[in-house]
Amino acid sequence: MGAFDVGFGNPPINSTGFSPVSAPSTSTLIAELDSTQLGTKDFRGSQSRQFRVNWYLGADTNVTWQCETATSTDLASGQDVVFLKTPTGQTGQYVTSHVLSRDMRLRARLFSTGVNAAAYISAEPLS
Repeated sequence: MGAFDVGFGNPPINSTGFSPVSAPSTSTLIAELDSTQLGTKDFRGSQSRQFRVNWYLGADTNVTWQCETATSTDLASGQDVVFLKTPTGQTGQYVTSHVLSRDMRLRARLFSTGVNAAAYISAEPLS
């Protein structure tokens, strides 16, 4: 059973800052939390953990984002993919839940090209 702890419990795991990336391609990772940061590299067998994930996404132009879990750095290894849209010049916050197993990571990249884009991922391990 997952629980959301207010003021105590498991602290969120945050990606790097919300810095714009100029003219990213669809293969550019704008934000990522890898298996070392999430602790999934140390999972054994079928061990897994549920995370509530906050995606903060924005771009100077209207874009479609590809937010996903992945089992490796290979761009074709995406699983549990969600496509989100942000309007021109605005940022959106999207909340999803994911069960992560061994070596899984979270990443955000553009599905459509844009001028400048920025993303931030905050993953909250649920108890």
